[in-house]
Amino acid sequence: MRFPALRAPAASYLYATPEAIEARRAELAQLKQVELPANAEQMRAAKEHGDLSENFEYHAARQKHEYLSARIAKLVDELSRTRALESSRIDTSEVRVGTRVLLREPETGRERTATILGPWDSRPEEAVYSYESDFASALLGKRAGERVTLPDGEVEVVSIAAWR
Repeated sequence: MRFPALRAPAASYLYATPEAIEARRAELAQLKQVELPANAEQMRAAKEHGDLSENFEYHAARQKHEYLSARIAKLVDELSRTRALESSRIDTSEVRVGTRVLLREPETGRERTATILGPWDSRPEEAVYSYESDFASALLGKRAGERVTLPDGEVEVVSIAAWR
């Protein structure tokens, strides 16, 4: 290519569990088959009220249409880049996306588990973290026995297993 700086950036993959992918597909179907047609009907009905320049219902329906179209485009893009995580194919020699890690605090001996999955599966309140988070980024690539400095202190990686 003559101008490599103008080349589109390589699409980065998005990793998710099969359940999260199915939920996004269901959301996309709902948007395309139910919400977008219903919104188009609202726009048609609002047009019949007359002058569009002062028609609040039409402007509100038009804004909703733009939002729905943007959400659909984002979902289509994300789904095209998504790769499903298969627990049977996860390499547990080091912390990777799709692993459950047992961590121990050296000073107190307190143990906790952390699961590293994709952003769609992230639930920090349940110790399930996105691989894009700072917490997970510090753990990625570590092996059992290694120590990691996290924002809340130092921990030791005790064991690594597939998330299921």
